[in-house]
Amino acid sequence: MSDQSATRFGKELLEAHDAWLDKEHHSELEQFGTLLEAQTAETVRYALEFGRPPAFSTPRETLLSRGWCRTLDPVFSVESAPLSDSSSGEITRYSRADANARTLDVGAATGQLGGVQYPSSETFILGFNRASASIGASVHLGPHGPGMSLEVSVQLEILSWPDLTGATFTGSGLGLLYVNGGFPELPLGGASVAWCHAGLSIMGRGGKSSGVRTEIASTWVNGDASSREDGAPDGLIRLSHRVGLDPELAVAGVFISLSAFAGAEESQSPVESAFAQMNAFPGAYPPFIPSRLHVKAIDVRICEPVFAPTSGRVLEAG
Repeated sequence: MSDQSATRFGKELLEAHDAWLDKEHHSELEQFGTLLEAQTAETVRYALEFGRPPAFSTPRETLLSRGWCRTLDPVFSVESAPLSDSSSGEITRYSRADANARTLDVGAATGQLGGVQYPSSETFILGFNRASASIGASVHLGPHGPGMSLEVSVQLEILSWPDLTGATFTGSGLGLLYVNGGFPELPLGGASVAWCHAGLSIMGRGGKSSGVRTEIASTWVNGDASSREDGAPDGLIRLSHRVGLDPELAVAGVFISLSAFAGAEESQSPVESAFAQMNAFPGAYPPFIPSRLHVKAIDVRICEPVFAPTSGRVLEAG
């Protein structure tokens, strides 16, 4: 594959991955919208008893037993475009991906904090900002017969103070999030919510894709209840996925993504507005310790058929 063809194919894979990620985001947002619209005694009771809303969570996958495998060596070379929105004078959306360093930085903030306004760029039930970053590798599969599967396992780590030599340490999921409830008399009780997700997806030709996501952390608060959920208390995130392969598929894309969401109920009176922030990038962005997500390890293999279903769909040649 020529350099020009590889660049064009990498762009196709990134576009397909972005479309998949956006679809997943909207599904998740609809779930949260349903929760906010149902601010009833039952919803509050659920939050108080179980400590979280009935949404957001995605279980991690465990790969099934396998036969003979051939290990591949993916090289990350595709990265999403950077984003930095600071039209209000404060950063409200931020993303940066570095394929060579295998790092992902994202940030989102919405609402009002300390007299400073962080305007929302989108609205659904409440104002919100979101950002995502992705890195990808084009994986040349080599010869493979019918029934073979592609298996990917990845370990991600949250790094705090990554730009300070000798001071880097592993953070935690909830260390990326901050919410501050607004005026309790607002229609949604001054609702504030933030979450972050990491994703692993495997892309084929023609937009064929399959993937998994896991919640790194989520938190929300309003005048009635609150919830905090840490999916990475040790700062490590593990994802794994398996797909069946069409014998004609020559190259697949493997993508790692990080998504940020921050939503806050806004008011015409700034002092009544809520505030939410998700931060995973190095820089002065109070009230958080600078952080970023790093792909610590990745294992990609083609394996012979096993008598067990794959966790994803069959990737066709397109």
